[in-house]
Amino acid sequence: MKHLYISALRALGYNPVNCREIGHTDLNRHAVFAAENEIIKFYGNCDGMDAQTHAQAEQKYSALACERGVKAPAILKTGIVEGCVYTISERLPGMPVTGDGEETWRETGRLLGAFHAAVPLGGEQWLARWLAYNESCAQTARQQPCSEKEAGIITAAVEKLAIQAKPSLFSLIPMGTCHGDFSTRNVLAENGRITGVIDFELAHEGNVEQELACLCRTEFGNRPKRAKAFFTGYRETGFIAKDFAVRLPLYLVGEALFSCSWSFVKVPDHFRESVERLEAFVNG
Repeated sequence: MKHLYISALRALGYNPVNCREIGHTDLNRHAVFAAENEIIKFYGNCDGMDAQTHAQAEQKYSALACERGVKAPAILKTGIVEGCVYTISERLPGMPVTGDGEETWRETGRLLGAFHAAVPLGGEQWLARWLAYNESCAQTARQQPCSEKEAGIITAAVEKLAIQAKPSLFSLIPMGTCHGDFSTRNVLAENGRITGVIDFELAHEGNVEQELACLCRTEFGNRPKRAKAFFTGYRETGFIAKDFAVRLPLYLVGEALFSCSWSFVKVPDHFRESVERLEAFVNG
């Protein structure tokens, strides 16, 4: 445990010996500690947002989730201590979701659909911003010391994406509230029942199809039963817009371009995997 967090925990009235570090900390995005029935979370500056913005999103969207019928941790306290932005929240029961239980995944779909609360809107302005963002990701990726072949694949992918992402295909897309990091590690279950959704620091308003696309890649790729159960539940509280299946591979290209923009040094294997996905897209 870093000395900084030891001091911060003590300043908040906790005995560091009784605080267990948990969560995904490989990228130094944040530090999370469990202390009996509370979770203490310290925020870092990353993902284009400063620590204060992350903490504010955690507080705002946890409350919004509860308003929409999605169990989420109550934020008990937030502030700055020892130079660290923090939140203290209630600790929900359960462990991250595992397995392919039909009812578990159906309920997961229901919860995400309710949280998204998406409405169909014209997507041409969103598309223009998205394509510009993808181009900036490609530029950043090429500035890294990657190989000439890798840089060429990135360039070809972003050029092909701009051609295939026609405005008519995005004429109507669902805009709503995105969790930002929705995955099995952030959905808790106990005895086969969902007990809550956690980690709202990356939540934002946007195109919810991007979040669904990410789930299709990370959770449903070779798990058709899981995917069927999830989307059955999702349709009960949300909706799937026309031609989502056609837009899906384009979203995944955008996701791969973003990954290439940051992962070369931090997670080299992820960079290579992302380039391989882009190469498959370029080669049809």
